[in-house]
Amino acid sequence: MTALSSDVRGFRATMILCNYAVVTEDLLHINGGGWTTIDSRMAQSAIALIIGVPWNETNRPINFRLELHNEDGHPQRQVGNESENPVEIDGQFEVGRPAGYPPGQHVDWKIALLIPPLQLPPAGRFSWALSIDGRSSADWVAPFSTRPVST
Repeated sequence: MTALSSDVRGFRATMILCNYAVVTEDLLHINGGGWTTIDSRMAQSAIALIIGVPWNETNRPINFRLELHNEDGHPQRQVGNESENPVEIDGQFEVGRPAGYPPGQHVDWKIALLIPPLQLPPAGRFSWALSIDGRSSADWVAPFSTRPVST
């Protein structure tokens, strides 16, 4: 699913859950994008992410974090790994401002994050939540559900 917002220090974020994604030549290529329901024993998946960086936030390191939350908003761990750390992705990027770029314009940064296979509880609701420099928005989430086990 897609989440879009621009209310945290001017940053914008678009997130798409997909089967596979890759960035080449500043283009985001998505395969099997926009799903909201998946098997509880997930195969490899991906998050296609576009962050619109405000003009005045370019040319500096920017930290981001994606955390997998359960339906209660708590960090999710893989089934069978309750002692392990929560499922999360941390990263840092820096977007340069092109010469002559007009003030007030956003500069987009694109990334394809491949998610290894996860084992999650069946019939559950989850969401990937994004934060940028420690700040988040209620809109910066990509929710999904796992199918019930069929007998």
